[in-house]
Formats: sequence, structure tokens, C-alpha cells
Amino acid sequence: MKRIAGIFLLALALCAPTAIATAQQNKAEQMYQQALYEMEGKGNYEKALGIFGQIMKDFSDNRRISAKAQFQTGVCYEKLGKSGAQNAYERIIKQYPDQADLVAQARARLAALSASTESGRGPVARRLLTYLDTDINDFNDMVPSPEGHRVAYTRLGTDGTLLVRDLATGATEQLAPSLPATRNQYPIWSPDGKQIAYGSQDSQTRTGSVRIIDVTSHKEISSFRAERSAPVDWSRDGRFLLLRCSAADRTAEASLLLLEISNGSTTVLADTIPLLSAASFSPDGRFVAYSARDGGRIHIFAKPVSGGARRQITDLNGGESPRWSPDGRAIAFTRSDGVYVIPVTNGAASGAPQRVHESRAAYLQAWTEMGGLYMTIFGGQSISYQMPVDPGTGRTGAGKAQPLPEQLQDVARFAWSPDMRQIAFATVFEGISIYSVGRQTATRYEVGHRGIVWDLWWSADGHEVMWEPDARTRPGTVLALDPSTGKVREPFVRVMEAGVISLSSDGRRIVYKRMAADSSGNELVVAELGKPEKRVVAAPRDSSAGRLSNWVRARFSPRADRVLFGRQTSVAGTLWVVSSDGTDARILGTVSMIWSAVWDPSSRFIAYSGKVNGRVVLRVVEVATGIEHDVPLPAQDADGVQVGDWSPDGRFIGFRADEARWEYWTLQGLQEGVR
Repeated sequence: MKRIAGIFLLALALCAPTAIATAQQNKAEQMYQQALYEMEGKGNYEKALGIFGQIMKDFSDNRRISAKAQFQTGVCYEKLGKSGAQNAYERIIKQYPDQADLVAQARARLAALSASTESGRGPVARRLLTYLDTDINDFNDMVPSPEGHRVAYTRLGTDGTLLVRDLATGATEQLAPSLPATRNQYPIWSPDGKQIAYGSQDSQTRTGSVRIIDVTSHKEISSFRAERSAPVDWSRDGRFLLLRCSAADRTAEASLLLLEISNGSTTVLADTIPLLSAASFSPDGRFVAYSARDGGRIHIFAKPVSGGARRQITDLNGGESPRWSPDGRAIAFTRSDGVYVIPVTNGAASGAPQRVHESRAAYLQAWTEMGGLYMTIFGGQSISYQMPVDPGTGRTGAGKAQPLPEQLQDVARFAWSPDMRQIAFATVFEGISIYSVGRQTATRYEVGHRGIVWDLWWSADGHEVMWEPDARTRPGTVLALDPSTGKVREPFVRVMEAGVISLSSDGRRIVYKRMAADSSGNELVVAELGKPEKRVVAAPRDSSAGRLSNWVRARFSPRADRVLFGRQTSVAGTLWVVSSDGTDARILGTVSMIWSAVWDPSSRFIAYSGKVNGRVVLRVVEVATGIEHDVPLPAQDADGVQVGDWSPDGRFIGFRADEARWEYWTLQGLQEGVR
């Protein structure tokens, strides 16, 4: 007996180090993923730096995770415009020579940094705020104070309250509350940072005004009657405001007015300018730069305040949103591909424009002497996430939804391989790619198809990636890619009558949509491949539940004994399950509009998404009981959520969230780097 006990204790002693090492590895990886989320998901580079530093301190024996943390430290320093990036990359080369891939990446980043230094390093972009950092997602109404430490904005999308926010602490201060019928908008700082001018509109009386408020006392100093007007800039000497006044017929054009603060008189400087265009004074107050349509394109013009002809600043490619540099020697403006700066002398262009920041949708707010060029960037993006769940209960597990790697963003479909070592994904018009979880790299395959992918999944043995190409151009087709050879095949004869197809995990049966015999709409059919028998499992319409949903793809359960599908009416969307023989059809969930649904690997749960009273929801329902619960979303302003996959081990729900994101940035180093 003593011998048995001794053997047992010895076994425990041998297993303990392995268990401890595994726990340490898991903890290190969790911290690394948390740091990546702070860095990539929230833009909180300072916090990410702290976590990466802790990883390198606590897990120095884990060379792989420490080297990765060291590399991401360099990336953070680059994003922040700090000088520590070069040292971080050099440490990878010296301390981690065994990590060949990271050493190669570090050498590439050092070469890029060296090239920037040799060419006179250009401006550095730094993200100050994202939609996650404030109580709004509407940065187009946000402007910096002259010293750049504070921003003024209104809750334009909600109640119109005027606020000031400290960028360092995040503290907000309410300056002017909105009234039930009044909305404040478009704040502008005075040159000394002590006052703010803003537009105010009364929806009941249809009257408007431009008001000036003291930032410290919150007392109104001046008010000017100004219908449909908004301030866009304040002259350096404090004498004038530039106003943008929309047309009375509410067309897409406006006028640019000069308001003299001392007496309230106005002068028209330009008309027929774009409705939401920006304008700015030159520092000496002699000129105003603004955008206006000319010859079918919007250009930047400079016009003397004292009167005279305007001068075109931009070349044939045009430009918008002009902001004068603090020294008066340049004008920054935007085009569809980024932010540009052009040298200006005496109100005329004196050189070629130079792109200083690549961005698809930027709006310039101000160019301050202390803070740099401030801008808001808007971008609609599809973010791929994995949400941890408990396989036994289907409920959300420990931790929040984490964005998947960068290569898996803005994708149409994605799916884990059975061993979860690879993720197949498709982007619109880019074919099929496979991401290696271990190597953290993606490989794109030429598959002879560049259209929309309607669905994507792996074969049960993990040897092939299968997908349905655009059903509008190749109806009834499923294609299969063997990643080891790159060869593509059609695993079964095309079903000519099929609209949208789902294949069972064993590859023997399909469920698809086809037009009903009476042409009343699409019906759902289950068929065994190679056999003529077909069974209708869902009619085109249900008297109470409406037509089959065009959004929800019918899918076999993992055991292929049931099929999920959706129905939609004008007021409600419903999630259904039905046995593969067409019996026992029942409703599992109801929303206002239903979008997508997937099974979990055990067939016990279904995750589905939709909209309820304007709110986007992601839910998990237990098939046996109908009990369901909401899954928390990472972005509450998501425009849409598509559930793409439930991981083969049951631990993650994979979904895409279509998010509209506002971000607030500053470009620093323009004065030194551009000219």
C-alpha cells in the first residue's frame, strides 16, 4: 500500500511542473491578447505598452511570447511617435536571434525607420480618441483648443449639449445644456482659448443664432441672429468669425459669411460652396481659404478678406476641408486618398501638394501652433471577433469578445478548421485565403473565382475548404479547395434548380432553396446526393410566420438530423428548426429582423443575430428548451452582426460586426517634415 502511495505521489510530482508550465503559458497568452486588444482594438498604446512590459518581466523564460511582446512594444512606440521604437526592434535582433520571423520583421521596421530619418522624417499620426473613449460616436463636431489639450464638442446625435473634454484625463465639463427645442452645434474656440462660439437652432420657432460663451464662467457673452448658420473659424486677432450659412431651400450649397463680432455686421465672402465645407483664416487675417465647386470638381480657393478675386490653390485633382498652417506658409486639405499640404505665399500656391497622411475619409478640424493638425476620420469597417463561451451551457465565458488577427478583418466569411490550426476566409472579389494560427500568416489561393462567396466551411476531415460561389451567377454549385495542392474541384454534380446550398458534415446530403412549383416563392428542400428523392421541409410561406428569410442560410445540424432556417414578415423575424424529414418544425427565437444563425458543434445550441426595436442583438438559444440569452457585443453602435462560425471545440462564437467608427487624430511634425 505504501509503495502504491509513493508511486502516486511521484506521478503527481512529475505532472506538477507540466501543469504549472501550461498554466503559465495560458496566462502569458491571455495577457498578450489583452495587450493586442488595447493596442489594435482601442488604440490605447500606453496601456498596451504596460502590459507588454509586464509580459517580458514575468515570462522572460518564454522566449516566443517575450519576443512577440518586444516587437509589439516597437509598434506601439511608432504609433505614439516616440523614439523608443528603434531600440525595441534592435533588442529583438540581439536578444532573440532564434525567433527568425520576428527578427526579419524587426529588421524590416528598422530599415523603414532609417529611410524615414534619412529623408527628413515626415509627420507622425497619433490617434487621440476613438468611439470607445467617449459618450458619443460623432467626432465630426469636435474641435481642439489652441493649446491642443482640450476639445469642445456637442452631442450632435443625441441632445445637442455643448461640452469640453480634457484629453489627458478624460474629464468632461458641460458648458451649455440643450433645451427641448434647441440644438447646439459646431463649436469654435477663440484664439486665446477662453471663449467658444457655437451655432444654436430652435426647432419650434425656426430661428437660429451664433452664440459666444465664456469657458470658465459658462456665461453667455454675445448672441447674433443668424439663420441656418454655423461658425467655422475665428480670426487670430479675435475680431471676426467665419460663418457657413445654408441656403433657404436646404439645397446642398451654402454661403460663406464674415461676421464682425464688435457690431454683428456680416459680409458675404463666397456663395455656392459645399454645404458642409470647412474654411479658415490665414494667421495674418488677410485671406480666407475655402472649398468651392468649379468645373465639376471641388477646389480650394484663397480670397482676400478686404475684397478681390479668389485664387485657386489646388491642382486639377481638387481638394476639400482647408486649414491654414500656424505660420501661414501652407494649407492642409483632404482628397479621397488622404491629407495633403501645399506651400502658399501671399495667398497663392507656391509649390506642389504633398500627401502627408493616407486616409480614406478625413475631415480637418484645426491646425494649431502647439498641438498639430487635428482631424476626424470616419470609416465603416467589418470587424471579425471571437466570443468565448462555455461549451456546456452556451453562455458567455470568461473574457470579452476579441478581434481576430488583422488579416481576418473586412472579410465576407470565415471558418475554423476542425483542428483549429487554420482559419479559412473569403473577401469580396479576392478569392479564398487560409490563415495559419501558428505562423500568423495568410495565404491566398487562385481558385478561378473572384465574386461574392455565399458560404464557407471545412470538410469534416479538414482536408478541404468548401464554399458556395455567387448563387446569382453559378447557381447550385459547391467548390472545394485542397490547400496542400491548391487544386479546386466540384465535389458533386451541380444542382441546377438550387438557389442557396448547405452540405451535411458527412457530405452525403444537401439542403437548398428552390422555386416552388406554384411560383409562390422559395421552398426549402433536403436531398441525398446521387438520389432522385427530395423532401420539402419548409414551404415558401407560413400563414403567421411569413416567407423564408433571404438572410438566414439554412444549415444542417452537425449530426444532419435537423435543419435551422429563418422566416421574416414586415414586423418580425423568426428562427426555426425542423427535422431533416420535414417533421417537428418549431420556432426557437423571435426578433424584429433576423440576419444569421449557426449551430454549435454539439447540436445543443444555436447562435443567431438580428435586430430588436432598432438594437442589434446576438443571442444563443438552447434547442431542447428554447431558453435563450443575449451575448454582449463589443460595439454597441454596430450596424449589423453576422454569425459566421462556432469553433469545433465549442469554446468560441465567431462573428462579424459592421461598425461605423469615428476617430480623432493629430498629425505632428508637419512644420519640420513637410517643408
